[in-house]
Amino acid sequence: PPGPDAAPPGPDAAPPYRHTLSIDGVDDFDAAAEALPTTTATYGAYVAWDDASIYIGYRGDDIASGDRNRWLLVFFDTAPGGATEGETYNTQRPGLPAGFAADYVWRWRASNDFQQLQRFDGTAWVDTGVVPATFQAGTFVETAIPRSAVGAIGSANITALMINETPLAEWAYAGLYDGNFTDGYYDAAVSPIPMTSFLSADFASPAPPNDPSRRRP
Repeated sequence: PPGPDAAPPGPDAAPPYRHTLSIDGVDDFDAAAEALPTTTATYGAYVAWDDASIYIGYRGDDIASGDRNRWLLVFFDTAPGGATEGETYNTQRPGLPAGFAADYVWRWRASNDFQQLQRFDGTAWVDTGVVPATFQAGTFVETAIPRSAVGAIGSANITALMINETPLAEWAYAGLYDGNFTDGYYDAAVSPIPMTSFLSADFASPAPPNDPSRRRP
């Protein structure tokens, strides 16, 4: 006779990773599970998620700078196709990692007077009209990106960086994961910022965001 169907997971099976945060400027990310290094030793990134949102946190001096020329950019790859580069900021433009084509980007200005969730429409980056809950307090900023707003159903790939677009002081830095790229100035007329790493979030997995298995490549 045919064998039985596969049994459901036993009571000891680990549930999918989930962590719900309050967006209030208080850093309640779990550092042991959600803290990630960046290309700049004095900056840190945080990623978490639950069934409704992807939570992003960043910490570093420029978060508190109040400078309109300093940006935090977080890219999401959630569907086939997408952009292989971001928009140009003064003369710098993010070049996204191999195997990563962005469908959405959340951008926040360190003056804390502007944020935007954009979608790549196949030709250009356009505003989605979605305004995520975001809070900046001192050197820390956090946001909750609705999973439904970026098409993050079963999984999402995520990468991020900061850009200073001040004339004569341009810089790319604080890339998600150490070794993502070398901090410095990249003239887009010569080469985009050569990003190489991203986080692969499989929402069915019990592995926490900073588990080494999440990093790509």
